[in-house]
Amino acid sequence: MKNLKDLTLEELNQKYTDLIRPTNFIHVFDTEDEFKEWARIGSVEDLDWAIKEFEKDELYIYCEILKQIQNEKK
Repeated sequence: MKNLKDLTLEELNQKYTDLIRPTNFIHVFDTEDEFKEWARIGSVEDLDWAIKEFEKDELYIYCEILKQIQNEKK
């Protein structure tokens, strides 16, 4: 496995894209409350974007949480 400093820009971009993909990203959080805390940091527009991305990965439970938090902000 290459060190990060040895990766091409394309490889580094791919690693970042993989990291932020919702199916991978949700594993950053140990609990649903941690996920909610993260979501509350975002604006309504940020949450709108996140909902669309989570829908692509069919993570509907997380979409519902994001929508609830979005409604709290409106």
